[in-house]
Amino acid sequence: MQLDTDRKTAMLDGDILHLPLPPAATPRQIQDGAEAWLRQEAARLIDTSLVRHAKRLECSVPRWALSFAARGSWVQHRNDDLLRFNWRLIEQKPTLIDQIVGRAVAELPRPAATADFWGMQAT
Repeated sequence: MQLDTDRKTAMLDGDILHLPLPPAATPRQIQDGAEAWLRQEAARLIDTSLVRHAKRLECSVPRWALSFAARGSWVQHRNDDLLRFNWRLIEQKPTLIDQIVGRAVAELPRPAATADFWGMQAT
């Protein structure tokens, strides 16, 4: 990790996370900055995976949010079809994140096919 006052946003460059903080930053500021970057990275990876899996399953991209609960599963389904992903999922390997996201999308209820969908007219 490197503290850089010349940066506006946190950025990973190789193995070094550059945080836009002064050299005299407190440990709490450094922790907050690193966690904020991790949350942004989690959101980016989850969103990318959701779009890919929704396209593969030919469904719309579900609504989703990051969960900051201290405990719980990696993903929770709410009754309103909102997926809540624990932000600490970012600590897992990208392939596991993708599997968890794919499984969550596949388990969402699909809209029922209607007569109009099949080219029939309702009488």
